[in-house]
Amino acid sequence: MAAQPGAKSIRTAVVLLIAMAILPAESFGQQTVVQGVVADAGGQPIKDVKVTFVDRASGSKFSVTTKKDGKFVKIGLPPSTYSATFEAEGYFPYSLDVRLGIDDQRAVKVTLQKIPPKIGDDKNLAEGIDLYQQGRYPEAIDAFKALAEKFPKNPAVFAYLGVASLRNKDADQAIDYLNKAVGLNPNFAQAYLALGESYLMKNDQDKAVESIQMAVKIQPEDARARYDLGLLFYKIDKMDDAVTAFEKAVALDPKFSSAFYQLGLAHIKKGEFKKSIAYLEEFLNLQPQAAEAAQVRATIEELKKKIDKKP
Repeated sequence: MAAQPGAKSIRTAVVLLIAMAILPAESFGQQTVVQGVVADAGGQPIKDVKVTFVDRASGSKFSVTTKKDGKFVKIGLPPSTYSATFEAEGYFPYSLDVRLGIDDQRAVKVTLQKIPPKIGDDKNLAEGIDLYQQGRYPEAIDAFKALAEKFPKNPAVFAYLGVASLRNKDADQAIDYLNKAVGLNPNFAQAYLALGESYLMKNDQDKAVESIQMAVKIQPEDARARYDLGLLFYKIDKMDDAVTAFEKAVALDPKFSSAFYQLGLAHIKKGEFKKSIAYLEEFLNLQPQAAEAAQVRATIEELKKKIDKKP
């Protein structure tokens, strides 16, 4: 519905302080390509950012470093799903998932937020994130609490506390911390996304929707935020709203295969089998080697049979 340099980063909904946007990709012929640019909050490019791709299936690692203009290109990655991390000295790290099919090309823009010098040097930050990555959430929370005592006005500290509490399945505590984060920074989109997930855990659907819609309002061109909103609507069985959100996600990112997949599922729930087939086929065009590809093909065949049986 997001460490300091060298530490592992917090992923996906856990990732904090960073926004992603999709850029047009250059053509490199028939091979996989991931390219993009990394900049700071002011839009200035960041050089020497280490970009690491880890194959989620095999564990294989591939790295590249940004140039003076903040740009990077990685060509020839084997088709798979990768965890891509972006790390630069003095900045909060970021990670995102990149799914690559055969000859697929992806382009991203990543914005890294600077670590305030005092926080960046604080051992509790590195300790908390390291414990979080190990899944030791109560201990991570203790480390972040110690950090909050020293930096009570920093929204990132409370966002870390909120996300760690969420992963520790304490929705009430997560909501308390995340509300403090957005109170200190009303434009903290990632904190609102985590708030949405927290409210959904409590089955407070209205506040969950409200929180994720705030993230969308702050970052209207963020396809991932639209996708998360669509997932939330899907979970609470509001299929028309889910379809609208997923359609906006693919409009912002025409290669967003997961959004096409969810559009297919949503239209099945709506009984619109022809539309479902079209979206599921687009998913297969983008991800022919996806783990769920065989099941998707079987679903398409079943839908075609149902269409043929209709009077």
